[in-house]
Amino acid sequence: NFDYTSNSLEPTYPDGLDVEVMSMRALNEAWNESVLPSEREHVTPFIHDNPSRYKVGHLKQEQDYSFYRWTVDEPEDYEFVKRVYELLYRLDKKFLTENIFDLLEKNPELSSINDKLIRNESYEASLKQDEIFRQKLEGKNNN
Repeated sequence: NFDYTSNSLEPTYPDGLDVEVMSMRALNEAWNESVLPSEREHVTPFIHDNPSRYKVGHLKQEQDYSFYRWTVDEPEDYEFVKRVYELLYRLDKKFLTENIFDLLEKNPELSSINDKLIRNESYEASLKQDEIFRQKLEGKNNN
């Protein structure tokens, strides 16, 4: 019964395991009504930034693992994933999230491969574009 549900607004999962589910109605409205660059590029902020308009659900797990980075956006991310696969795949071709947690607990240096990278860096950059957009809009309105 939610218009939007995610595990990334209040992150407890490793970066890269983000999930967002929304109704087609909310997605269409976001597409048709969003104006800001961040909303046009990333779409879902229009939805979750309007809680009076959309019913938003949060999926969280008990243990917070959001400090891990399991996405592949940068060369360091690829190196991390490659090392995890090298170590786990040779033991069992079918390994689970729990196996990765165990591996990282026993080998914490693996997480240092990509732990300096910033979560949602591209979204943060688009928020800066919003400010430029607003300034241009104000300039047009003042003329």
